Amino acid sequence: MLRAFGWRRRLLGSVVLVLGVSPAPAAMAGPTEGVLLHRNVALLFAPAPELPSRPLPHIEPVQPLPPTVSTDLKDHDKLPTYDLALYASFATLQMLDAHSTTRALAADYREGNAIMAGIAGNKAALFAVKGAAAAATIAVAYKLSRKRPMLATCLMVALNSVSAVVVAHNYRATGRR
Repeated sequence: MLRAFGWRRRLLGSVVLVLGVSPAPAAMAGPTEGVLLHRNVALLFAPAPELPSRPLPHIEPVQPLPPTVSTDLKDHDKLPTYDLALYASFATLQMLDAHSTTRALAADYREGNAIMAGIAGNKAALFAVKGAAAAATIAVAYKLSRKRPMLATCLMVALNSVSAVVVAHNYRATGRR
C-alpha cells in the first residue's frame, strides 16, 4: 500500500523541503536576512543601467550594383573568349564527328544513333545536318548566355565533352588516331 503512494510522498516531501529550506521573503525576514539571501534574485529583475549615448558614426549609403545583363546592344556583341572557344570547338567536333562517321561507315561499321542512321549513308546530308545542328546549338547557347551565362558555359562544356568522346570512339574504331 505504501508503494502505490510512494511518488506522492516523494513529491510532498520535496515541496516541504523546498519551502522549509528556502529563505523567507524580504518582507517577512529580518532587516538583513532577506536582503542578503535575495540580493541575487533582486539583481536579476533590476532595471538595466543607463548607458551613455554616443552618436552613431556617419555611414555613406551603398550605391547599387550595375545590372549584370545589359540592355545595350554594344555589350551583347562582346563575348568572353572562353565562350568563343567553346563554340568553335563544338562546331569543329561536330564536323569531326561527321568525318569519323563516314570513315566508320566505309569500314563496314553501322551508325549507332537511330535518328542519324537514315542520313549517315549520304555524306553531304550528314555534313549538312551536323552543321545545322551545331549552328542551332550554338545559337541556343548564345541566347542562353545573355541571361544565364554560367548555365550556358556548363552546357557547352558538357556538349563538347560528349562530342569529344564520340569522335574519339569513332576514330578508334576505324583505326585512325
